[in-house]
Amino acid sequence: MTVNLSDFLPQVDFFYSDDFLSLPHSRKVALVGQILARQFLLNKDREILAENYYTNPGEIDIVARDKSGRIYFVEVKTRTSERQGRIEESVHLYKQQSLLRSAYVYLYHKGWLGKVSFQIDVVFVQVDLQAKTAKIKYLANVIEDKY
Repeated sequence: MTVNLSDFLPQVDFFYSDDFLSLPHSRKVALVGQILARQFLLNKDREILAENYYTNPGEIDIVARDKSGRIYFVEVKTRTSERQGRIEESVHLYKQQSLLRSAYVYLYHKGWLGKVSFQIDVVFVQVDLQAKTAKIKYLANVIEDKY
């Protein structure tokens, strides 16, 4: 899906603020990707439970829940081009293992381990800041639920 950034980003004024403009380019790209992924999940009727949740194994970009109570751990990968390789290749085995361990830690801390179903998804965002557009690709259940 290709989106127009001005139509999809709710805090568009922020992108003209000194705070945003002073960020390094890579941080700007990552922030735009995170906001787009968040909005994408909200449009899919997901409730956002946490963002940038840090655990000992690693960080979970977004934790969301659907109306049935299923928990979604979402990794957000944002790029401006495929020069660094295909964006799908950035979620390698080590990253998958880290995401799974982080999901277990989150569930344990909430008292939900073994009590709720969950899955790990990836939102890939390719941003063109010049054209103010982005392509969003959503991969569901990239790591199987172990329950």
